[in-house]
Amino acid sequence: MTPWERNKGPDGKANVACRVPGCPCSGYVHAELEFDPECEYCVKAAMKGQPKLDPEAKQALGRISPELAQLQLVGLVFQWVDAHEEEAELLRREMDLEGDFEELDVALQLINPVVLINRLHCAAPNLNLRDLNHQDPVEATKAVILMFTIIDRMNRL
Repeated sequence: MTPWERNKGPDGKANVACRVPGCPCSGYVHAELEFDPECEYCVKAAMKGQPKLDPEAKQALGRISPELAQLQLVGLVFQWVDAHEEEAELLRREMDLEGDFEELDVALQLINPVVLINRLHCAAPNLNLRDLNHQDPVEATKAVILMFTIIDRMNRL
């Protein structure tokens, strides 16, 4: 393999040297990445500053990843909201959620999965995070709305 071939990714874009300061690796990464995912030093450096699951939330999740739980939660909540629009709107007003369900959907898509699970477990510790697909969608929706209303109120303080 020539050096030119080594520095090309499968999509033909150039690879660049690892960008992690102080990294001892001489790895090349795709131009859109910041670190070499196969280098232990790079991975540890990249994970610094990332949110960590609270021990209680981690236990509540079991072997389910925060990312999978987030996908399941979004699916569960918005299948119910779409199928029961009037009831969902009444619930939104009753629980005093600012904004509409479209804004809630965007917020749920953008929030870091670890932060979401930590906050959701804090707001609704009895919600079974290990099997969200089989939870009561109304209770899951209430938990999400409660989580966001608590956050909104805390941000105003």
